[in-house]
Amino acid sequence: MLSRHFVKLFFLVVATLAVGCAASEPEPVQDPGLPPAEAPAATAAIETLPGFANGCAIARGLDSLVAHATFEPRVDYVVHRVDYRTRGALSTVTTAAAGEACANASDATRCRERLASARPTSTSACDECVAADYLVATRGDDVIVASTAADILGTLGRIDTAAEALEVARLREGLVAACSAGEASAQWANASDGFDLVLFTVDQVAPGADAPSTFASVLCDHWYDELTVRHRIHVSATGAQRDDGRDVLRREPWKRSCPGTAS
Repeated sequence: MLSRHFVKLFFLVVATLAVGCAASEPEPVQDPGLPPAEAPAATAAIETLPGFANGCAIARGLDSLVAHATFEPRVDYVVHRVDYRTRGALSTVTTAAAGEACANASDATRCRERLASARPTSTSACDECVAADYLVATRGDDVIVASTAADILGTLGRIDTAAEALEVARLREGLVAACSAGEASAQWANASDGFDLVLFTVDQVAPGADAPSTFASVLCDHWYDELTVRHRIHVSATGAQRDDGRDVLRREPWKRSCPGTAS
């Protein structure tokens, strides 16, 4: 039988170890060389405007065209492909597809062979990057590759869905809605001759500026402003685009520090 003194000693050692473990994790300490940490300011949610619908679910670039566009003339099949170049070698990823490949081709085998190898005639020469982002479609015996903004929009004919209107704004103006935060950053409403769009973007600009700049995007150890901007765009059924105004809703200063530079 264990002695009473041994039992006391055992529990004393256990208690000492427990205290030591609890104390081993350091408490956060404010760096004396930095200003006191502040809680991040609450960001006001972007609400859907009266008469508009939240379009973030269909503002997903070419994937949304595959799912929601009505191509004119009609196609049997359409696929969104992305080519990546890594160490000089190309690899292709399919992100969305709809329809039946070569459904109305007179020689389905030959059509599928051409579909499998279809690529843009021109791709980016950069390495470790996206070399091409494009659509491939089949219509009868034809295999169609659309990689430029003009080619992609040319496959749509009339702009008769909100997804198509949002893609017009992205391809022509580079307006990519900041939907990652789950806010209503892409909104649309039917208009008599097309669609009215409201897009919220996040732009990096030089301090005090109102337009994006290379200065704000590449320089290390420099301050820049991050703007939340509301764009009002009208896209007609014929694809014509009209800019109905731009408002800066928020401006927040940031500092970019790159590895190996002073903060």
